[in-house]
Amino acid sequence: AIDVWGIEETRRNLTTDVTWACVNKEEEHRLAAMKLLLQDVFTSLSSQQVQIPSTTSTASTTLKESDKRMMVVDPITAYPDVYGDLRLLRFLRKDKNQDPILAAQHFKKFVKWRQECNIDSTIRYFIELYGPYSYNEVSSSSSSSSSSSFSEIQNVLQLLHSVTPCSFEDDLMKQFSNMHEEEKAADSTTKESKILNIALLSVGSWDTAKLTSFIQNGEQQQQQHHHHHHPKQQHMTSQNSIHNNIIDANTTETTITSLALSNFLTCWTYIYESIHYNLYQSSVQQRQLSYLDEICDLSNVTLKQLLGSPYFLTNILKPWMKYTQYYYPETTKQIIFWNPPKVMNVVWSLVSPFVSENTLKKVLVL
Repeated sequence: AIDVWGIEETRRNLTTDVTWACVNKEEEHRLAAMKLLLQDVFTSLSSQQVQIPSTTSTASTTLKESDKRMMVVDPITAYPDVYGDLRLLRFLRKDKNQDPILAAQHFKKFVKWRQECNIDSTIRYFIELYGPYSYNEVSSSSSSSSSSSFSEIQNVLQLLHSVTPCSFEDDLMKQFSNMHEEEKAADSTTKESKILNIALLSVGSWDTAKLTSFIQNGEQQQQQHHHHHHPKQQHMTSQNSIHNNIIDANTTETTITSLALSNFLTCWTYIYESIHYNLYQSSVQQRQLSYLDEICDLSNVTLKQLLGSPYFLTNILKPWMKYTQYYYPETTKQIIFWNPPKVMNVVWSLVSPFVSENTLKKVLVL
């Protein structure tokens, strides 16, 4: 057959030899077709420049930002975890039919969102400079070597850790490892991944009332600020962008009294950028596409906690879930509901409409 569109040639040139991550030749061809559709995007990215720490100074996180040696490269070279073939593969697998046209459209919107919000020059740059977010620890105070913007993100992360606690648990990984092995053995025809780690979301301990209060106050203050100082600036919604100023909440080193939704999502962007940074490293090392297992500990969850405030459900949870599914597809392999109370049936009936069909298939109740 004549390779009119160049798909076969593109397939043979997939970067970093990621054919090991594809299930079969058909998926390789679809990924190659997706790359051809994104040629204009990658041409544009290759002409841009970002500043990152040089390899000789990256490991030294104790150095001040001004003391680290920097180098200027294009975003594709700087961030292969963002713009490489493995991330494209995640967007391709987002759609069960693996339509390369649809996947390319979603990826273009992803790149546009990153550019509008300066993700590469802020949040992703912070990861290169200070390292990815750690599930195990949330620093009680910002490092003196950190920039003011990164220190503000750390302050908000402390709040998130207290009102929406999540952590990485080695014991849980061991507990569920046998289950993963049984699943892989049961389906030997697919080339599936190992799990990089397990994120435990302690939903039963979430203080949704406190979070709602912070965000309501933050939204009101942001609207007043834009009305008085930036009348022409449109309010940036959580669906398509994050506030360019990183954090403009009312923050101090010890107290946060308000937090706009866009700033709430900025911190979750830092968390998800960190997750995908680690997933990429693990995938390359293991030569298998790595995922995250997400365990939602529903112990002690109450109806009032999740449904007591319609504002939390529609103005926080809904855009939060849409945002993560839209910009960070195929992050998780399984979403495990652990110790669900009887009221969870009611909660899930209201929450599930916000969840994509592909994500719903990943849910497992234990």
